[in-house]
Amino acid sequence: DNSEFAGGRSPYSMIGGRPTQLVLEDDYAALRHDVWLATDGAYKQALEQLAAKRSFIKTKVQPEEVPDFSREEATKTIAPKKLLTFDQKKWKGALRRLSAFFREFPVIYDSSISLNIRFSHKYFINSEGTVSHQPANLVSLYVRAATQASDGMGLKHFVPSYGTGLEQLPPEKEMAASIRKMAEELTALTSAPVLEKYLGPVLVTGQAAGELFAQVLAPQ
Repeated sequence: DNSEFAGGRSPYSMIGGRPTQLVLEDDYAALRHDVWLATDGAYKQALEQLAAKRSFIKTKVQPEEVPDFSREEATKTIAPKKLLTFDQKKWKGALRRLSAFFREFPVIYDSSISLNIRFSHKYFINSEGTVSHQPANLVSLYVRAATQASDGMGLKHFVPSYGTGLEQLPPEKEMAASIRKMAEELTALTSAPVLEKYLGPVLVTGQAAGELFAQVLAPQ
């Protein structure tokens, strides 16, 4: 869209609308009511945006007429739902074994390991007749630990792993090596020499660059 119209849209409208929660119970009337409210709200918001854009275009000189969107043939993609099944007993044992590594490092006073599995299915339709149903599952394994330096400064470290299925997570042996490395690094930091005060340029590379951007520069 090259009309330069913003209209006070929220970030949610840029990615397909504001997320809406539905009832968890398998109740047709309740589900129908929630879906109706969501679609009615989205429709009214779209009408307001359309009216505002038409008013904006009338008052703005358009040097050229360029369509907002290209015309495409309607497509239909229906993928089956993928329910992730897993051996709960097996994974409980694996998480306990991985968590036990921190017992070898007494300076680490706080640690945790969590496995999260999210089932979701994305539905998309548009006015051209395109229909898309796609699974969008997410699996995350998150390990974190914390300790304290000799000068009282808090020290934290983490090891995240993500995938669309459990098979995409690292093997237990590989995760164990990552956890041990993380614990060793934290232990070494507790006795690391304290740097003198410094004012000047700093070169940040690797994972630290992403963390700096996320924690300091990116909007919260």
